[in-house]
Amino acid sequence: MSKVLIESRESIVESIKRTHPWILKIAQNSGSHEEFKKKIVEKSLNYLKENTAALDYFYTSGGINGFYELEYHHYAVIRILDYAENEGKFFEDQNTSDNTQQSRPFEILFNGLKKNTIEASSDFFLDWKELLDQLEKNTNFYAVSPDCLESWINRHPDGFDEKIILRRAENKLRIVEVIVDLIDSGKKIDSKYFFKKGVQRREKISLALEWWSDYRFHLRFAARDPETLNLFLGNSLSPETLTILNDARDAGIPFFINPYYASLLDVEPHMVKKRDDLVIREYILYSRSLVDAFGSISAWEKEDIIEFGKPNAAGWMLPSGGNVHRRYPDSAILIPNTRGRACGGLCTTCQRMYNLQKNQEELDIDKLAPRKTWSEKLVELMGYFKDDTQLKDILITGGDALMSTDKSLKNIFDEIIKMAREKSILNMDKKEGDKIAPIKRIRLGTRLPAYLPQRITGHLGSILKDFKKRGLAVGIEQFVVQTHFESAMEITPLVYDAIKILQNSGWTVVNQTVFTGSSSRRGHTVKLRQILGKLGVYPYYTFAVKGFKENSELFATNARLVQEMLEEKSFGLSFRNG
Repeated sequence: MSKVLIESRESIVESIKRTHPWILKIAQNSGSHEEFKKKIVEKSLNYLKENTAALDYFYTSGGINGFYELEYHHYAVIRILDYAENEGKFFEDQNTSDNTQQSRPFEILFNGLKKNTIEASSDFFLDWKELLDQLEKNTNFYAVSPDCLESWINRHPDGFDEKIILRRAENKLRIVEVIVDLIDSGKKIDSKYFFKKGVQRREKISLALEWWSDYRFHLRFAARDPETLNLFLGNSLSPETLTILNDARDAGIPFFINPYYASLLDVEPHMVKKRDDLVIREYILYSRSLVDAFGSISAWEKEDIIEFGKPNAAGWMLPSGGNVHRRYPDSAILIPNTRGRACGGLCTTCQRMYNLQKNQEELDIDKLAPRKTWSEKLVELMGYFKDDTQLKDILITGGDALMSTDKSLKNIFDEIIKMAREKSILNMDKKEGDKIAPIKRIRLGTRLPAYLPQRITGHLGSILKDFKKRGLAVGIEQFVVQTHFESAMEITPLVYDAIKILQNSGWTVVNQTVFTGSSSRRGHTVKLRQILGKLGVYPYYTFAVKGFKENSELFATNARLVQEMLEEKSFGLSFRNG
């Protein structure tokens, strides 16, 4: 621990004493941290008594109406009361082996105030200071002006910027030359992508540039080791980064970055320092903490732990094979035994890291072609959906739904149509109160519009359009492509073309964003939503909260309102000053 960090922690504790003398007085007059905690809780509750709805919300975990009655300082009270409720309890750290942590927020603060014993990081004490400021309404909040928010947004570029397009064209050419060298050296041998004898280097590069528009080329020549990725990036990775990536490979973490996505990264030192591509970079470059945790990572969602013959954590009995995951009564995930179990890249935040510790073949595209038994298994899975009385929403994912070939995807669609029709027929002879839930919504979970937009072809659009036409005839009402864009830097001209193909097929395209530290920088996600809004792609929750009774027209109306808000700069947001 550096001296600077220790002094920083001490200075924050001194700041708490200076700005909140009442809590110092309580600490000095308390004989133990338990007594200290009790007095703080009593004082905090006084802030809730002025608002009975807020008090009810805390004690009853009240619904959305109670939430709207809360004022900002009430959130601080609720956090403090939650701290008190869990003080002294032990919690297992699921991502480390044999490690439990005890919750001691009051004891640590008490020791810091009364005994000058500093036991936690500067962040811990800074959080307490912010919490106490919030409790006493001492925070300097203000409504962000449109000009201020616009300045935050504008410091984050997007993939349509002319300078960025030019840099990425240079990246593309460099990566293509690397691939040509790998083919010529015999390190990459492929039956589809090869050069005939006597072809000059200029012709080879020209041919490889043509291959760039074929998504299969990017899957065949994806970087599967740190050395190849570093070549793609012009040997720009630092020694420290390469050490971590090599350690990740040794730890067994799969490695897969396709050439297109690699071309989105900056390689010039001054651009890397500018950090425009930070979100993209952090999505594919493993961290030391991930490497250290790999092998002992627990399922991020307990429902994903499936033992055949036993209900999962949510109480659902599922078919064998791990093809169905389920958390909710009306919705289930379908994971096919096709290349849809793989991805166009491996995200560092992927919740599949838990499964990849045990089965890395799920990223091996060559081993994921549909087996002879898949057609029979698919029929069995459709029987599960047909017989369930509550299921009406199927999310096809993996992996990635669009990693399946067009033929495999069409086969899945055909079976869904048959199942949905059979469900509707079963309801014909049932009384209103006895009817089972019909299939109302089909979703495709995919990150390929970001990772590999070349996959979104006109032929795929035709398959999607045909499925929607047939689906509407059997009562399916909503058709949603649920993608994951993390940064406006991922929105390129190729992405624009891909989204238009999906939308022209009649499917609604929505986006989910994983909130990482880099994507949470001020203005970053607003910029992403702004540019996606111009393409008619809106946050998934905007669509999902409408439920099954609301149709796509209502969603479109809501989406237009969001876009109008952005265009008129009437943001209505509040941020902490500084």
